[in-house]
Amino acid sequence: MRINAVFALLTVLAVPSPALAQLAIPGAPKVVATTPRNGAVVDPGPLKLSVTFDKPMKAGGWSFVTSGDGAYPDCGKIPVQSADKKTFTLTCDLAPNMVWALGFNSMLYRNFKSADKGIAAVPAKLWFRTAPVPLLR
Repeated sequence: MRINAVFALLTVLAVPSPALAQLAIPGAPKVVATTPRNGAVVDPGPLKLSVTFDKPMKAGGWSFVTSGDGAYPDCGKIPVQSADKKTFTLTCDLAPNMVWALGFNSMLYRNFKSADKGIAAVPAKLWFRTAPVPLLR
């Protein structure tokens, strides 16, 4: 019986991020905005990548994680946290004509946590593309 319970748990943990949201602890922080937006096409070169949560987050802890949906961007290692403690920003350098993907928390890495109770944020993903050359504006 114990083996069946472990197998059932592993089966549940293997589901994609939208389904993981249903497993979140009530009151868990959620991503409300990213820069760039999901699916955006951006210029190659320097970019300020940010994630914003719906509540203040604990300082000194974060989990920017890789995703099989694209390349992980070349970014600094330590994000800057906003004064309201809701937004984390990394400085990145993006190559042209690429698909980029990353996650914020995962089943293994859960260091984005609420400031008040230390509850891990619901895992979320971001993907975007860089143009082959800078876009005309």
